[in-house]
Amino acid sequence: MKKDSDFVLILIMCLMAASSVGLSMNCPGVFYTPVSQALGVGKGTLSLYSTIGSITTGVATMVLPRILTEKNFKKVLITGMMCNILAIFMMSFSARVWHFYGLAVLMGAGNSCFSTVIITIIINSLIHENLGTKTGLVLSFSGVGGAVFNPILASVIENHGWRIGYRVMAAIMLLLCMPSMIYPIRYISSRKTDKQKRRSLVDGFMVKVFIAVIFLQLVPALGQHMIGIGTGKGLHSSSAAYMTSACMLANLSFKLLAGTLADRIGTKKTIAIMASVNIIGDFRLLFGTDIAVLLVGAFLYGAVYSISALLISMMCMDLYGGERYREAYPVVSFVSTSVYAMCISVVGFMYDFSGSYTLPISIATSFMAIHAVLAFSLYRTKAKQTA
Repeated sequence: MKKDSDFVLILIMCLMAASSVGLSMNCPGVFYTPVSQALGVGKGTLSLYSTIGSITTGVATMVLPRILTEKNFKKVLITGMMCNILAIFMMSFSARVWHFYGLAVLMGAGNSCFSTVIITIIINSLIHENLGTKTGLVLSFSGVGGAVFNPILASVIENHGWRIGYRVMAAIMLLLCMPSMIYPIRYISSRKTDKQKRRSLVDGFMVKVFIAVIFLQLVPALGQHMIGIGTGKGLHSSSAAYMTSACMLANLSFKLLAGTLADRIGTKKTIAIMASVNIIGDFRLLFGTDIAVLLVGAFLYGAVYSISALLISMMCMDLYGGERYREAYPVVSFVSTSVYAMCISVVGFMYDFSGSYTLPISIATSFMAIHAVLAFSLYRTKAKQTA
C-alpha cells in the first residue's frame, strides 16, 4: 500500500513540475518574437515579464513554507493554480507590454504555490528511499513539459497567432493541474524554529552559496531564448523550436541521470560532470551552423537544468541537513529565482545590444566553469567546519 501511495505521489509531483516549471517557466520564450513584433518592443523589454513573474515566485516561495499547514495547503494550492491559469489566459487579451508585467505578478504568485521548492519539500518529507533518483524523475518532467509543449505552442502561434497560443497554453495548464487539485496531497509542516536560528541562517557561508548560485543562473536563462538562437543561425522558427525540444528532452534525461549519479557518487562529483557536458553544448551552440550540430548543442546545453533545478537542491540538503533545509533552501531558491529572472531579460538586452547571442553564450560558458569551482569550494568549506 505504501508503494502504491508513493507511486501516486510521485506521479502527481511529476505533473506539478511539468506545469509550474515545464509550461509556466520553460515555454514563454516561444512567445517573445511574435509578441514583441506585434507590440513594437524589443525582446528584452517583453522578456522582462518573465523576470517579474519569476521574482514574484521567488519572494512568495520564501514565505510560503513558513505559513503553510496541513489544513490550509490544499486551499492555497488550488488558489495558486487558478491564479496562474487565469493570468496566462488574460495575456491573450493584452495590448500593451505593461499588461504582461501586471499579469506576470499574478502568474508568479500563483506559481509559487506549486513550485520546485514546494515539490522538493513534499518529496523530502514523505520519500526516504532513493531520494536523488525520485527527485530527479519528478523534476525531469519540467523538461518533458518544455519538450512537448514548445513545438505545440510554436505551431499554434504560427497558424493561429500568439493570442490563441496563450489560450491553448492556459488550457494545457488546467489539464496538468487538475489531478493535483483533486488528489489529497499530504503536507507536513516544519517544526517551529526560534528567531535566533532564523537570524543566523544567512551567514558568511550562505553568502558563498549565494555567489555560487548567482554565477550559475545566466546559463539556464539562455534556454528561454533557444528559438532566438536557432533563428539567429538561419533556421526557420518552427525548426528552431526543435532546439528547445532537444533542450527540454535533455532536461528530462540529465535530471534522471544526475539523480541516479548523485545517489551513487555524490552531488559534488555529479555537478562537475553536468557542468562539463553543458560547456561542450555551449561551444556547439557558439560555432555550429547546421541544424544537426545545433540540435546536439541544445541537447548537451540542457544538462544545466540538472544543476539549477535538482543538484542545487541536493547540495543544500548536503550542506544544511534535513531540518535546516526547509529554512535554507527557500532563501537560496529566492536568490536563484530572482537572479535567473533578471538574467532572462539580461540575455534579451545583450541580444538587442549586440545583434546576436554570441555574447551571452560566451559569458554563460565562463560562468558555468566558475560555478563548478565555487560548488567544490563550498563542500571543502563544509568539510572543514565539521572536521
